[in-house]
Amino acid sequence: MFEVADPMLCENGPVTSPVDPTLLAEHRRGHGALYDALNQGRVDADRLRTAPARLPPPKAADGHPVLAADVSPWLRPDAPTSPDRPLCHVHGPSGRSTGQFIPGRPHSFDTVPETAHTSWYHLLDTVHLGPDDNVTELTTKQVPPGFRGLDIESQDMVTLDADAYGYALGVVKGPLNEQRRAGLTRLMTVFERVLPAIDDEYATTYYTHVHNMAAIAAEIEAQRDM
Repeated sequence: MFEVADPMLCENGPVTSPVDPTLLAEHRRGHGALYDALNQGRVDADRLRTAPARLPPPKAADGHPVLAADVSPWLRPDAPTSPDRPLCHVHGPSGRSTGQFIPGRPHSFDTVPETAHTSWYHLLDTVHLGPDDNVTELTTKQVPPGFRGLDIESQDMVTLDADAYGYALGVVKGPLNEQRRAGLTRLMTVFERVLPAIDDEYATTYYTHVHNMAAIAAEIEAQRDM
């Protein structure tokens, strides 16, 4: 199957037929092998999920790996026969004022990002989200196996950067503490705005949460010094 995938990725344009990849130099087999792979080839999902985790993960500037979890949609408005397509919220070219809801398939990605200029990601796992799935609950089940599968020393401190959680990061606090891991999350969308006057209710709430985030960061640094 990889012999089929490699030339498809190297093609300059769309692949319109199974024969197209065989014309590229990256395809090292004949037509018969191509059709055999399509008819009888298979991918062991469990082995594929654990193989990337065995590789040495990239580390941040402080020498500790960072595990990032986020949800990204694969927009499929042209697939009307797929009944499990929820509506995915995407932002238009002019920002959030032109946001749209488009049918698609959201996926939860569990990765270890690099900090170099290349911005490559060490992909650990990907899970398809259905219409009835809860993002926080699903990612809570997805993250601990990613930690355990990483080829790192037991004393290493690993930080989880969970963009999709919002303030639901407390749900995974137990599993993170059990494995000597720290968690960071971004502010929810409701707080990503220009601050009103300090005596306003929103401003008071904002500064309260910023103070809490500073306390969390201090706790992480204290754990690293242990």
